[in-house]
Amino acid sequence: MERRPAPRPASRRSRGPAVFDPVKPVSGKQRRRMLKAAAWRLARLVHAKPATLMVAEEVKLQELLERAFPPPGPKAPRIAGRGNAERLAAKLLRLQKH
Repeated sequence: MERRPAPRPASRRSRGPAVFDPVKPVSGKQRRRMLKAAAWRLARLVHAKPATLMVAEEVKLQELLERAFPPPGPKAPRIAGRGNAERLAAKLLRLQKH
């Protein structure tokens, strides 16, 4: 019996800049809800309390990210959660500013 040739992999779109702008809250209540949701998701990744993340400054967030996801060494593999954590930290900072 002859084997079938393996299927060709689907072409993937290269990751470039975002196609659309991030969601902007229309009210203070929506801003607060978005801030809380992002803080809870980031808290699970960096093992911190969401309340401390909601009021943390940029320097403190960077320290938490460095502690949770240390920079990879020359031969160490990249940690997948680092990108998600950085995006959530940027979202927190964006939502904290009025």
